[in-house]
Amino acid sequence: MKKPIVFTMVLSLLLVPLLVQPASARSSGFWPGVVVGVGSAILMGHIFHPPRVYYYETRPAYVYPPPAAYCPPPAPIHRERWIPGHWVERTDPYGNFERYWVPGHWERVY
Repeated sequence: MKKPIVFTMVLSLLLVPLLVQPASARSSGFWPGVVVGVGSAILMGHIFHPPRVYYYETRPAYVYPPPAAYCPPPAPIHRERWIPGHWVERTDPYGNFERYWVPGHWERVY
C-alpha cells in the first residue's frame, strides 16, 4: 500500500516543476506561485498524514430472551364406551340380598 503512494509522491515532485512556468516568465507570477505552493502543501500534507479513521469498539447488541410462555396442559383424552343396562346383585353388611337394575350409560375409559 505504501509503494504506490511513495511512487506517486516522487513522480509528482518531479513533474510539478516541469508543468509550472517560472515566476519570471509572467508579469504577475507571485499569486499563482502562492496558489501552487499552498495547493502542493495541502496535497502533500494529505499524502503524508492521511485523515484519521475513528474506530469505536462496538459490542454485540444484547438480545433479550423471549418471555416464558405458559402453555396450559392439554385436555385429557377421554374415551367413553357404552355399558348396556344390567342387573346388579349384592349383599349388604347385614346379610340382606338385594338386586337392582342399572340402566345403560356411558362410562369413561382412561
